[in-house]
Amino acid sequence: MKTLGKAALVTTLGVALVAPAMADYDKPMGMSLRAGLYLAQGSLKNAEGQNWFVGGLEYRFRDGVTFAGAMGDYSMSLDYYGKGSFHSAPLLMNFTTRNSDNLYYSVGAGVAFIHSNFGGNSDSKMDFGYQFSLGKDLVKAGNPVFIELKYFGASDTRYNGFAIMGGIRF
Repeated sequence: MKTLGKAALVTTLGVALVAPAMADYDKPMGMSLRAGLYLAQGSLKNAEGQNWFVGGLEYRFRDGVTFAGAMGDYSMSLDYYGKGSFHSAPLLMNFTTRNSDNLYYSVGAGVAFIHSNFGGNSDSKMDFGYQFSLGKDLVKAGNPVFIELKYFGASDTRYNGFAIMGGIRF
């Protein structure tokens, strides 16, 4: 719990310090910083508890592309969620599309770097990872603030679960 509290405090302070510093920019540069609560599912919920820390960065590198008939953006994201002896760090390529109500939808796939430690048996591996998310931009001017509901998945289904996050774009 102490580690989770420290990580949440550092993330909150980072967002609080970065937001005013970036206020002079007219348009976000394509970076997003987010943090929140990951809700573990299955056996890992029983091993470490359901509420884990989640945080991540995303970089939008291509705007205005069409994929499967939808207009959107391509981005790369690196997230981290974990607690105690278990964690995952998915590195994903994402496609995000937006509507006029400040809502956005995103899907992504890539590789998840997974680590577990069951009773002293440590295991680290790369696995297939993916995400589906629904988000809403709350503030559009300056540095947009957003909330997001995300589902993280991996081939190792012990690491599947939902995340509720808030963040800022700069």
